[in-house]
Amino acid sequence: MIKKVIWSSLAENDLYSILAYWIYRNKSAIYSIKLEAEIQKSIQAIIKNPFIGRRTNKENIRLKLVGDYWIVYEITAISINIISIFDTRQNHSKLRNRIKKG
Repeated sequence: MIKKVIWSSLAENDLYSILAYWIYRNKSAIYSIKLEAEIQKSIQAIIKNPFIGRRTNKENIRLKLVGDYWIVYEITAISINIISIFDTRQNHSKLRNRIKKG
């Protein structure tokens, strides 16, 4: 059973940047709060079933779609490592680079 979730500094920065962008764009935090709740809900689903996400070329790295964002995570024996929160509207070569580094 997975015991903990570990966020990389990249994933923390990704989430902060995404939420800050939507607060700035909408002049309100309402959407950011909802989006963060959806991301956290998806992470709880990942904890319960780590293999729920889409497979990648790397054996233990998976992708879970939340709206327009991929949660990029790695499954280990004792943890789920959140590698990145990736906007699907970005250049997908950036996503491939993050998966390689994961």
